[in-house]
Amino acid sequence: MADERKVSRGELREATLEGVRWISITRLAFEFVAAAGAVVLAHLVPPADYGRFAIALVVSEIALSLVNEGLGTPLVQRETLTRRHLEGTAAVGLVVGLALTGLTLYAAPLVTTPLFGEQTTELFRLYSPVFTFAGLMIVPLAILQRRLEFQRIGLSEVASVAAGTVTSVTLALIGLDAEAYVLGSLASTAAWLLVLAIFAGAPAPRWRRREIREIATVGMPAAGAGLAGVGSRNVDYAILGTQLSPAMVGFYYRAFTIGVEYERKISGIVTRMALPVYSRTEDLAHLRSVRRRIVRLNTTTIFPLLAFFIVTAPVLVPWLFGARWTPAVVPAQILGVAGMATMLKNTIDPLVLAVGRPRRLLVFNVCELALYAGMLVLASSGGDLAVVCAGVASFRVASLIASYALLLVPAIDISLRELLGDAGPALAACVPLAATALPVRLLLDAPALPTLAACGAVGFAAYAVALRAISPTAWGDAMFVLRRVMPGGRPNRTINGGVDLAVGMAAIQTAE
Repeated sequence: MADERKVSRGELREATLEGVRWISITRLAFEFVAAAGAVVLAHLVPPADYGRFAIALVVSEIALSLVNEGLGTPLVQRETLTRRHLEGTAAVGLVVGLALTGLTLYAAPLVTTPLFGEQTTELFRLYSPVFTFAGLMIVPLAILQRRLEFQRIGLSEVASVAAGTVTSVTLALIGLDAEAYVLGSLASTAAWLLVLAIFAGAPAPRWRRREIREIATVGMPAAGAGLAGVGSRNVDYAILGTQLSPAMVGFYYRAFTIGVEYERKISGIVTRMALPVYSRTEDLAHLRSVRRRIVRLNTTTIFPLLAFFIVTAPVLVPWLFGARWTPAVVPAQILGVAGMATMLKNTIDPLVLAVGRPRRLLVFNVCELALYAGMLVLASSGGDLAVVCAGVASFRVASLIASYALLLVPAIDISLRELLGDAGPALAACVPLAATALPVRLLLDAPALPTLAACGAVGFAAYAVALRAISPTAWGDAMFVLRRVMPGGRPNRTINGGVDLAVGMAAIQTAE
């Protein structure tokens, strides 16, 4: 296999800018299908079944962590890579996937049944094949990431969400509840694997002892860090499942999905793209420049959406998902703050992996998981969902600050003050957004859709004016993106180094 690591800034720029408009179109298709499916399922599946599904969702999270943060990491990061490395990693992925499938089928029920009941245990069993799918997916995805073929990765994800949504909705219409979600998720992963395999042309698994040892040196700590991260992202459902009713867990799931999960989908795609891009940067200064532009573009895009949601949630949630989801409104508003912090936090892990410090990340994630679990036990002891969500939001903000101080600062030698520079402009511009949209929501006596449209018109206009005044650089970045994605549009100039902005722009355009 040819050495694909050494690329110039110009080549990196072209690789990331190529197909940006095409990727934008696929993202629109992706989001339309996913959002439509979520709305339909929210009306078909009761909150209690959402709660049971949310607990079992950790199976899928662990499986995808093996793909995104485990054995695939050294394949993307290595300076030289041979076919034997790919064959050995494929063999390990298959063996690990089959082993985890068997453990989930036969050993996991010994734990899940006493804690969550037989119904939830059956969902765990139903989910078990996802580990085998994920094991087979590691090498094809890593190959495409190494080639910087983000447009093909985006297409594979569009196929994935389409297959999952159609399967889930069809099964829900014929009477299945949580099972419809699990089987839809399995169909989604299978479709993703199929398309990736077609695009990447990965070699067949073969046991290559020496190459496996080389991959494991980086891959095992990275996988451990990823699994600890999965624990942090899912321990809330496990703890709340033992403390609250399934319906309450379902309301938390809906609130977390809107306030944090949709953002995390964006961050997840950025994470998968950021690692190969960071790994190809020329030096530390180039790496810092790329990271800064990615983070600034993401905050500029995501913060106003979350701020708008926080303001309009009392109208938006019942209108979109149905009146029975009204108890999720206040928790979702609180978790919007957690979504902002999570977006920033999720940009740090791939950088730490790219500079070769997976063990530091592993230690941080394990400590974070232990502290988060303790906080959740205390916050949920009173049975108040709003208190739980306030605890989650506070912890996410504290974890963000700690990750900058303990991970980012040592990794690339920057000051903790850069956190203010990363988040400050977009956060400040969200203040006039809320100040103009909230009175419209409170005073306008109109149906939901016109109210939301009016709030959006005044709120986002205020945000744009404020952002341009507060940070001309952030505003210029946003306009660069807009010109690039509009049909026939081309940027009139390269802003502060085209490669850096190109990488950040591609991160947004390929975001899930």
